[in-house]
Amino acid sequence: MGIESSMDTVSACNKGGEIEITHPVTGKGIGLFISILGNDSDVVTEYLSEKQDKREREAAYAKKRGKEPELRTSEVRKQENLELLAVCTTGWRTVGADGVSEPTAEFNDKKHEYSIPNAIALYKKFPSIYEQVNAGISQLENFMPV
Repeated sequence: MGIESSMDTVSACNKGGEIEITHPVTGKGIGLFISILGNDSDVVTEYLSEKQDKREREAAYAKKRGKEPELRTSEVRKQENLELLAVCTTGWRTVGADGVSEPTAEFNDKKHEYSIPNAIALYKKFPSIYEQVNAGISQLENFMPV
């Protein structure tokens, strides 16, 4: 195995991985599996670059007009983080007690197929799921088995 294959975190993160969401107290899996891309993926890199470029353009435009750049409030940062996790998410599935898997996540008394707006809604409603996915995209072992 050459250094390229053993150290290529970008390719591994682009392929993605899957994490099982666990109950925040018991630590037991709840049967919800979320497919994610890693922090080193092209999707994450492009998303963060686009956001940074947009902020810099807006700051330059404000300066040109003699104004201060708009401050990034905690609410704006929180929304950007939700969006980032949603674009890192490529799908999800729920495995019932009968072992049958279906490509939905159930919340708000309804089954939801994956979409970016549904992912944002899920992560906004359940901070524990947000935290697990946020941690999951950073853990290379989810993408590069040892």
